[in-house]
Amino acid sequence: MELILLFLLFSSVKLIDSMPQEVRIGGFLDLESYQGKQCNVAIQLAMQDANDHHTLLNATRLQFLNGQIGSSALINAGNVMKLLTANVVSVVAPMTAYVSNFISLATDSSQVPLLTFAGNDASMSMKHSAYSIQMIGSDVVQMKAVASLIRKFYWREIVVIFQDDELGVGGILALNNALQTFPASSRIVQKFPVSDQYFNSSSWKAILKSIDKNKTRSRVFLVHTSYGLAKKIFLEAKHSGIMQQQGCVWIVTEWVANYLDVVNDKSMDSMKGVIGVRRRIPSSPRLQSINTRWNDNFTRMYPHVTHSDNIGIIGAYAYDSIWVIARAIDALFRVNNRTELEFKSSTDAHIFQEGNAMFKIAAENSFKGISGQIAFTENGLLEVDSYDIINIINREIRVVGSWSKEGLNLIREGLEITWPNGSSIPPSGYRKFLVGVPPHVVFAEFVNITDDNKNFSGFCIDVFLRALEKLPYHLDYEFQLSEECDENPNYNDLVDQVANKTFDAVVADITILTNRTAKVDFTQPYTDTGLVIMVPMKKTPSSAWPFLQPFTRSMWLTAAAFILLTAFLLWLLERDENDAFTGKPAKQMEVSLW
Repeated sequence: MELILLFLLFSSVKLIDSMPQEVRIGGFLDLESYQGKQCNVAIQLAMQDANDHHTLLNATRLQFLNGQIGSSALINAGNVMKLLTANVVSVVAPMTAYVSNFISLATDSSQVPLLTFAGNDASMSMKHSAYSIQMIGSDVVQMKAVASLIRKFYWREIVVIFQDDELGVGGILALNNALQTFPASSRIVQKFPVSDQYFNSSSWKAILKSIDKNKTRSRVFLVHTSYGLAKKIFLEAKHSGIMQQQGCVWIVTEWVANYLDVVNDKSMDSMKGVIGVRRRIPSSPRLQSINTRWNDNFTRMYPHVTHSDNIGIIGAYAYDSIWVIARAIDALFRVNNRTELEFKSSTDAHIFQEGNAMFKIAAENSFKGISGQIAFTENGLLEVDSYDIINIINREIRVVGSWSKEGLNLIREGLEITWPNGSSIPPSGYRKFLVGVPPHVVFAEFVNITDDNKNFSGFCIDVFLRALEKLPYHLDYEFQLSEECDENPNYNDLVDQVANKTFDAVVADITILTNRTAKVDFTQPYTDTGLVIMVPMKKTPSSAWPFLQPFTRSMWLTAAAFILLTAFLLWLLERDENDAFTGKPAKQMEVSLW
């Protein structure tokens, strides 16, 4: 037994002595931005915790090397290659278009695992990458949460503004599929791809012009872009006045929501009333401890930068990313008592020999991080099954609900959602509803217009107003007279004006006909005349002899002649045998007529 213990102790000492003293992890952080500083502090904190762990990596120390992000693609390409030749075993970086395209190709050629976080669903653009892991949930799951939110408030038509790249297109496809899973589903009516390089006030005016030109009723806008581009969009929306319009709804995905913990960001003033979804970070004693240490470290490293008290979602992802790599390195050392990491340089690439094995170990990671449970799908995406529903008000992020695979739960902790117009009443999601009314009516009981065409009443109007009371949201509407010159309403023309979107609806005593149902939708019929006969109507002066009107004068004279003839024949046939026809001639005449 003593020999066995001595052998194990000797083997352990040999492993520790032969393990490398230092392992390098590369990264690409923009240290000029708040998010870059946030991630840098979180990564340094994770490196410290991993190095101080009593069972992880033994005597090996982790070192973080941050590659510089330049102003041109050529400079950045050189920085990537310089970082890879520094014998880094992995690269961590926020997900951007730059990362997903060039760095993924470079790390693939070097067989260096790339772990991305805090950005966009890379499943579309990085599906070709063999060494990529994403601390990012799939857009398929995220868009299910967005679709549930849309369905909750009965918004039927959606206008989407999305990043003009493969990532943005993939997200919108996922939303479209999610919307179709519900009965009486909502639909995307217009799509506007936008780019950070070319978006300005003219771009926004073109979007508004397209919406007006196509007479799109929807005022439900989904913004699925980067945070930087979203700030420009909301700023233009506020300046144009559409942000505060009655009925407007603005929704952001986690591409934007994950970055909304920036303190005193003036751009958040233009996002008042916006709602969105982002991954739920469960509270824990460990997270609270990390928040305190992160706050102290940030103050020490960047004393002149105003920051949040908490590490935030982006920082939590960055912290857990280091732990994914640290656990993978530790497991790699323990496989077959591996004691060194081999690199091979050639004219084509600088190759990490153990990259494939380390990637497989990292992809199979499963542990509880500060951002929640860490586990990856077969596609290398983080498994996310719950989201918070957030509401932006006065630069404050309030959690007003949650979504999980079991469904949507609103409202959380008694908080009401504040919408862009400042109201707590859910918007209709439509611009002002134009309701057409015929200027001339046959029956005033159905539609009656008085007070210089300002007061609308009647049975049809009452039914419409009562229906509005049953809606789960407020509908801002306006009655508007149709342009007609005839004395009687042209109902076919009214139907056409709904079909060509001149009006959103028409309220009138319109008969439901087959040819009309081919153009528009009707409500359920709320009045029915039954089987009737229609005849021309003629105005006649009133008199005391209306009973004479059914017959003409000739008809009345003919009837009188028949009566006299019948009386004469009766008298002629009965006068000899019937005692009633005896007496004076006048008496006999009276009996005959009777």
